[in-house]
Amino acid sequence: MRIRIDDTVLYFDVEGAGLRAEGPCMVEQPTVILLHGGPGFDHSMFKPAYGALADVAQVIYLDMRGQGRSDPSDRGTWLLDRWVDDVAAFCKALEIRKPIVLGASFGGFVAYGLATRHPDLLGGMVILSSAPHIEVDPVVAKFAELSGPSVGEAARRFFDTPFADGAFEGFIMHCMPLYGLADADPDVLARVMMNPEMVSTFFLPGGEWRSFDYRAGAAAFASPSLIIHGEHDPIVPIAFASDAAAAMHPATTRFAILPGLRHDIMRDEGAKVLELIRAFIAEAAAE
Repeated sequence: MRIRIDDTVLYFDVEGAGLRAEGPCMVEQPTVILLHGGPGFDHSMFKPAYGALADVAQVIYLDMRGQGRSDPSDRGTWLLDRWVDDVAAFCKALEIRKPIVLGASFGGFVAYGLATRHPDLLGGMVILSSAPHIEVDPVVAKFAELSGPSVGEAARRFFDTPFADGAFEGFIMHCMPLYGLADADPDVLARVMMNPEMVSTFFLPGGEWRSFDYRAGAAAFASPSLIIHGEHDPIVPIAFASDAAAAMHPATTRFAILPGLRHDIMRDEGAKVLELIRAFIAEAAAE
């Protein structure tokens, strides 16, 4: 399905009913909006695994501005605040009330942006392998720790000169395999619609990856939150997630560290991740 939001058209898909028949009543189900990684990827990485949540929530998959099956957009609008405001406008257009927003990796940056710019919109937030702020040096150091100085140098080259010959390809070849312990599913990789230009632009020395900072908004966010993070995540080192969790409201924030895991926690411990999310949905709905 497609919907016009501001100056663009976004693609979305839905699994699960919004209203469920229970005896004489129609009971409204929680809505979970899934925000994918990237930028420059699409929602396909969530399928089919997250469809398992459709028995406890209505699950909405959204391809963000300029990505996946959404319309191409002007490069000047490839900005976090625009992606954030698009999600808020999407909820308004479809009259989605108090959704739980689940952001994975880059999608988590957008989720933290929603907590900052539109805190009253959300009924809850689930953050997978993400943080409200990132710095380059700890990321490079973690890649080097996991696989040696040459891999750290490949990461540094991509972050410093992503458009240089071979920099992006070197990152894909040497760094991305460290995102998980198990090999990536080739079918998942084949399904992903990727925009390399958007990826590289975001990671440029002047790009938003180095400058975005939603820490203040995250600290002020009062709705239920679940943060799940791999202990040895190289692209979003756990210190950034730990700092965010420590600053957020202790009564409404749960921080789950998965020992030994890296960035792609669903690849290696999908059943555990879904168990944590499922329990959180039930708790948030009850509140």
